[in-house]
Amino acid sequence: MTLIVIANNMKTIYTTLPIYNKLEKQCFRRGYAAGHDRVIPITCPRHRLPSFQWLDGDDNANTVIKVELISEAGVSTDITTYFSALPLLVNDYFYYNGDSLNYLLPTGVYYLKITTYADTYIYYSEWFQVTCVYENVMYNPHGTVSIVEYDTLTVSGGAITSAVNAAGAAWCQSNSFDVKTGDTFKLITYLTLNSGELPTVYLLEIGVVIRSNITQMVSGYNEISLTATGNGTVVFMFTNTAAADWETAEILLQRDYSTKYLILDFYNTCDLGDLLYHHGFTQTLWFESEPMENSFPLDDKGVENGEGRFVRTFGRQTKKYLCRTNLVPDYIAEVMHRAKLHDTITLTNLFGDVNDVYNLEIEHQWNGTDKYYATIDMTFDYNEAFVVAGCCNNMV
Repeated sequence: MTLIVIANNMKTIYTTLPIYNKLEKQCFRRGYAAGHDRVIPITCPRHRLPSFQWLDGDDNANTVIKVELISEAGVSTDITTYFSALPLLVNDYFYYNGDSLNYLLPTGVYYLKITTYADTYIYYSEWFQVTCVYENVMYNPHGTVSIVEYDTLTVSGGAITSAVNAAGAAWCQSNSFDVKTGDTFKLITYLTLNSGELPTVYLLEIGVVIRSNITQMVSGYNEISLTATGNGTVVFMFTNTAAADWETAEILLQRDYSTKYLILDFYNTCDLGDLLYHHGFTQTLWFESEPMENSFPLDDKGVENGEGRFVRTFGRQTKKYLCRTNLVPDYIAEVMHRAKLHDTITLTNLFGDVNDVYNLEIEHQWNGTDKYYATIDMTFDYNEAFVVAGCCNNMV
């Protein structure tokens, strides 16, 4: 027997950024009548949005043609060109996988307004806050005025608006910052090549040696990883060896972890319920937390001897972690409880350590008597277990 599923109009899929067909479905708008007069958004960095998907159903929206940021003041910013590929329709789902955008998002609190072909359907996201999740170590791409060898170099804020070199070698260097061996940095910007040679980038310890891989930029969007090959104080270098004329949008050079936000990534190998995963969908949450608490539960097994003393035959002690979120919208409680079902969960801590999460348990406490906002307690382990048994074995 063949099961035929008849879809109705679009269906919201509860991911880290739900998409609705009505503004009234947002948590803020539902909670406003209960006295909640401020938006409590989730968080995302400037170079990407939280991933999202929705089921098209019988809407037959076909194609996304426009994406806008709508601020708390109701101001619209068109970010359609920010996407290298607009949300695609696959298996009756539209989805965006959290890919990096062409340009950096402005900081602030927003929701998305998504317009489909011929304005047939317009959809709206939940609220999110765009903030500097990751530390930008290069706050000035032209950090030392005297160390410039371009014929013309103009900087505006964090962007190089003009770099012109007639011939021969040219370079400029950023402000200095400290690195340790193995530190990874990600350069994110959009480069426009007007003519000539593309620039090359790397980290340099002044008067010593190049301290990273050397990479040539590309015309258009750039997301370049640089790994420090030594300890020291370095600068970021732009260099050319021939005639060049290029410019960039705002530049970020950020570490691959946050010193303020824990980063939880989770996905499933195959589709899970109504969540489409088999095309590579991944969910990410960035959240502030109190310092993680540790506990050390012990599973002890054994017998009593003839004198009534307990003789251990087996013991397993695990190291459990507990972290608590600030207030989050109600749908995040659902998303977090469902995260327990996923086969891959990782957490990046405030020092850049990435660990697989095991035995995730979620508890939530509603804020007051209503059910619009909650705090969440996450308890988990990293499979850090100590086991003792009847015999002992030394490490080789």
